[in-house]
Amino acid sequence: EAMEIKAKLIQRGAWSQYLEVGIGPDAEIFTKCQPMASVGFGADVGLHPVSTWNNPEPEIAMIAASSGKIVGATLGNDVNLRDVEG
Repeated sequence: EAMEIKAKLIQRGAWSQYLEVGIGPDAEIFTKCQPMASVGFGADVGLHPVSTWNNPEPEIAMIAASSGKIVGATLGNDVNLRDVEG
């Protein structure tokens, strides 16, 4: 079923390689940061001073309790340092 959706999206010119990790038998879930590595709405995001090429990357962020139970979801901004991370 996922491969059929992929084929349709490719046909429409709407496929992205970023969607690839979310389909198939080895779908990935990324975990990005420790709880204190986040900032609130409207807060400044700290960037490492060696980076001159960085960009925002919108993400869906899931919020989990210490028990592991998912308690919410929101939009997040994973800022990448392209010149450092590659």
